[in-house]
Amino acid sequence: MTTMADIPARSAGWILPTGMWAPAMRMQRVALVLARHGFGEILERRRPSPQGLGKRLARVLADLGPTFIKLGQLLATREDLFPAEITRALSELHSGVPPMKTRTVERQLKRALGDHFGQAFASLDPQPLAAASIGQVHRATLRTGEKVVVKIQRPGLARMVAADLTLMRFFAGLLAQAIPEVAALEPVALLEAFERSITAELDFTHEAENATRLSTLLAGAKEVRVPRIYHALTRPTVLVMEEVHGQRLSALTDAQQRSARAALLRAFSRQILDHGVFHADPHPGNVLIEPDGRLVLLDLGAVEQVEEAMRTSLGRLVRALALGRTRALADAVLALSPGGVPVAIDRARLEVELACLVDGASGKADGARVLQQMVALGRTHQLRLSPSLLALVRALALLDGVLRGLDPARDLVADLRREWVLSFGRRMGRWWRRAFGSVTDLARRWRAPQSPAPLLLLPWMHLMPVPAAPPPPPPRPSSSRPPST
Repeated sequence: MTTMADIPARSAGWILPTGMWAPAMRMQRVALVLARHGFGEILERRRPSPQGLGKRLARVLADLGPTFIKLGQLLATREDLFPAEITRALSELHSGVPPMKTRTVERQLKRALGDHFGQAFASLDPQPLAAASIGQVHRATLRTGEKVVVKIQRPGLARMVAADLTLMRFFAGLLAQAIPEVAALEPVALLEAFERSITAELDFTHEAENATRLSTLLAGAKEVRVPRIYHALTRPTVLVMEEVHGQRLSALTDAQQRSARAALLRAFSRQILDHGVFHADPHPGNVLIEPDGRLVLLDLGAVEQVEEAMRTSLGRLVRALALGRTRALADAVLALSPGGVPVAIDRARLEVELACLVDGASGKADGARVLQQMVALGRTHQLRLSPSLLALVRALALLDGVLRGLDPARDLVADLRREWVLSFGRRMGRWWRRAFGSVTDLARRWRAPQSPAPLLLLPWMHLMPVPAAPPPPPPRPSSSRPPST
């Protein structure tokens, strides 16, 4: 059976022509691709045929190149807006593109780093570790002897993305006119969110900041770490980080896989529940296991944040799932809609559907699927969910697949319930330490002799060291000079 992963992208559609006729030629290319895959009706502002809509749309985006592929991957995460047929087809999009030549890579490095390239790098491996539509990765050695990995962006990519975004706005207007349902999805707002996303992804300094931030938050974790970033050599089109030596998850023994599963679950629980900042693309290729069993998270271009209010609502949702309380579960689902609850929502129907969903999934170890089906229910009841929540659900679905591959007998919802309790304990411990530190600092300031401490601070006074009295000055030696006459 042929899948989208088996369909190669046509590289001809990825070339942006130059010169004054470039926009017109690119527009013609887009129109030809639309017509070839049965979307010619859009150009006439008519509704396209629904036959195989998802797969045809995925083929169009694959033919049109990196910008459109990235858009398709983003739309694949919006289960609250699009039917399952479309999101499934778009989730299989990939960017199969040949690697850049060695001289192109070196030219890009010299253009980005200038004189720093020759001063910093002793050698660059011509064979890439990986190649994608945004760029590719090479091993390198610094003149200091350190082994690093260099990510280089493809030339002309920013220009191509800017031109394609202009075309997307034009065709979004055509789609909105041809299909009333598309107009209801607010395509301009979707494109604005996509523009922010792809602009951040094209700036490798953003990925470096993500890595530094996540590394700081996970500094106390023993089970996970983030590679060191060489900020002095990182530019918007070049990212330099330490080379990590480790095994892929698929290469581990059974005992190592069970240990890696526990570490992976704990690592993402810390990110999501403790800090609200998490790696949004936890597929197996982005995780390495070092010899001591510690996880290393790679490719930090996609890092999302969950606000404190949403974390609280998610905690309520997990508790309601665990206790089987349908009314509380419906309250938690409605609280996750930042746009408010629609006036016409059928609360009784929502509770019945949630009860059926929970009963049908009990004991089947498919917790992430339950969360995805809740998102689909939200779309049915016209609940708008925040992009960060949808990114979290997608990340949990990927994580659930990885975890079940390591230990199929475990259930993600049950494990997250336990991790939520442990996370609550860690957060309360940090709160008490901060509160105790504030009180003792205040007590030390009141310790001065001229300011007697309040009675409420007396229980902490014994914890403060009493400063030792300064030693007396040494006696002044007497002069042995005889008195003058």
